[in-house]
Amino acid sequence: MFGEPCQQVVSKVAPNLPKGVRQFLGDLTSNIIVNAASAPIHQAYSYCVTQGALLKQEGKQRSIMGFLKKQYLNERGMLSAVAARDIGLRVAYNGTLMTLFSMTERLCVTYWPK
Repeated sequence: MFGEPCQQVVSKVAPNLPKGVRQFLGDLTSNIIVNAASAPIHQAYSYCVTQGALLKQEGKQRSIMGFLKKQYLNERGMLSAVAARDIGLRVAYNGTLMTLFSMTERLCVTYWPK
């Protein structure tokens, strides 16, 4: 979904790159962005799964928001070191994995006998 627009940006930044490198960098960039943006959603899901009984009560939205604020913001309201660590690990793991999946799929589609 975001791979093609990111590939277009890569093409504008470095127009002399070969097509395969441009596709790889576009996929990697889009996977980094998506994984960083979706990290709070997945943290909230993990919190809900591990705190199931607590979340059956009223005020579950407040409880989830409180968890995310505690997890992602420091006392000054800035991004916490925990958030940077969580997002960095998520991007490093999932971004790399999803980029490898897309490269493998692209190779199979290109070289699979027709």
